[in-house]
Amino acid sequence: MSSSDEEDVLSLWAMGSCDLESDAARSLFVDRTRWVKIFYDFHNHPAQPLFVSAPSGAGKTALVDIMDRYFRVEVDENHRPRPQKETSAYRLFTGVYGPRGRHFVVMNESYFFDEHIAAYPVLRLDFSTLHATTLDAFLRSAVSMVQGVVSAYPYVSSSLQNLGTTPENSSLAGRNLTRDLHDYFKKKCVVLIDSFDHPATTLLHNSTPDAFKIRSWLAGFLDHLLRKNKHLEAGFLTGRSRLGEVYASNNTVYKSFVNSDLIGFSFGLSPDHVKDLLMGYNSSLTIDQLAREFCGYSINATDLRAYPTGSVIRSIESGKILETWKPGVSTDRFVQAFRLDAAGGHILTALRGGAVVLKLAKRVQFEDLEELREYLDGVNDKRFKYRQRSTPLFLQYLYELGYFTNIFEELGGYGNLRVPNLEIAHNLKSILMKALAGEFIFNKARLAKLKDSVGNLDGSRKSCEGFLDAALAVVKPYLSDCRLRENILVILFYAVQSVVPDVLEEVLVPGGVGFDEMGQEVGYFLGFADTLVIPVKRVGVIINHKVCGTAFEALRQVFEMEYNKLISNSSRQVFIGLSFDTISKKISASCLKDSTALTLAFNMTVGGESKL
Repeated sequence: MSSSDEEDVLSLWAMGSCDLESDAARSLFVDRTRWVKIFYDFHNHPAQPLFVSAPSGAGKTALVDIMDRYFRVEVDENHRPRPQKETSAYRLFTGVYGPRGRHFVVMNESYFFDEHIAAYPVLRLDFSTLHATTLDAFLRSAVSMVQGVVSAYPYVSSSLQNLGTTPENSSLAGRNLTRDLHDYFKKKCVVLIDSFDHPATTLLHNSTPDAFKIRSWLAGFLDHLLRKNKHLEAGFLTGRSRLGEVYASNNTVYKSFVNSDLIGFSFGLSPDHVKDLLMGYNSSLTIDQLAREFCGYSINATDLRAYPTGSVIRSIESGKILETWKPGVSTDRFVQAFRLDAAGGHILTALRGGAVVLKLAKRVQFEDLEELREYLDGVNDKRFKYRQRSTPLFLQYLYELGYFTNIFEELGGYGNLRVPNLEIAHNLKSILMKALAGEFIFNKARLAKLKDSVGNLDGSRKSCEGFLDAALAVVKPYLSDCRLRENILVILFYAVQSVVPDVLEEVLVPGGVGFDEMGQEVGYFLGFADTLVIPVKRVGVIINHKVCGTAFEALRQVFEMEYNKLISNSSRQVFIGLSFDTISKKISASCLKDSTALTLAFNMTVGGESKL
């Protein structure tokens, strides 16, 4: 690799520990300081915070540290702002790093640098310090977190008055602090929140009667700090998952920053970068070895993969694999959620990846989160069994599509997953309960047409399209505020007797009628050429989706291995049918008389965000 090529690689992104200054002194250092400028280029005024999710070990905290060091105003012994050129930040970013004496790439943006270096008071919050077990423990940890931030500004104290005496007072602390800092410095504040989803993860995995109160406090705190705050210059949030939406769903306080290759690779190295580094350091390792050991993670649900820079760099430096990195590995036994109550939402989330934001979730109040958690546990207490050879492929496919935050854990042929999207499950449960209560009245003529379309299903594309059109016509009056597209259509069939569905060991089968191990018919599955079908008893979800190449390849391998039938890669169309027993009966007349049999159809948008 030539000197100029190496310069391009090593000046692209910064990576390593969370300490920029010490990390830059290492012989192998990838400069990510350009992130600061990218952040501001994507940042729209009036300020709306940006949220980035990436697996554990991907370098999120390192980016937070860069922004903290870059933006934070510095004061002298009299607590007055230092001139920018006298600050440690200015010395750090205008200096050189590494044995070759390189300059940070952010220096290439001279106007931006001069305007923003050491220019703002910074609130850096770490939500991993919040103990969401009981309300008292949570409030104590919240007070401690805010006090730790305030300690950096001892000359600003009014914000802490009455902090923690009531949930209402403590939830205003962040906004009050930014107000006082603005009054003192005459500058708006930059807010950095690391581990944004940590409290929500705690709520999901632990039983606490105070879950709703904790969630309400967080929603209020974030609302005042990030959404209703005229003293906010910019906000940046990080997390492993989108679980933070549990307490941000009342009003979206941020926009997600997940659909850009440029942003995705700010968390890691592209395959080309890894190859160049291997060549430049004459390493005995290969890209295949690194890819196999360190896994990497998909960028925007595509074939592009980013590799964990710290682990890869350390291995390249030493010439051997030093550690195995998996995104978000957990020692917990994951619980699969392919059950009726949440199946439609969860699988839809899988196919749309981490970009799914539900419009209905913004209206959900989660009046009893604990009840919801117990309910889901009750219907998700069985493990999802596949043949042992198929399990890794299928679970990897689900992981790449964002179906669950933690990578799968294989236990003797079983795949145990935990799906964290409580908003979706709650919405579906609410809608299904309304249907069971008879609150939806469907047009009889349209129901009759739907019945005829089901009877005409013969495996042809025309008959399938007729069925989908008829189903959409039935439920369209209930979707007036939803953006409708044909690409992803989910149809949920739900009968009164199926509140808690039976457990069936699902298997991958070709299109047509499927049978369980006892030879009983379990559903009518739609299938065409280049189509894979995943049937599940008592669930009626039909999804037509064009998946990325990696995901399609995984499913294709499973299909071909199980059934010895070749599938072409011409369209990458995966038509997934999750069957309900009323479909196997082709929706009997008695069933159609009951308006609760057909519940609702969701048609999701295509693109960066899918909305209900």
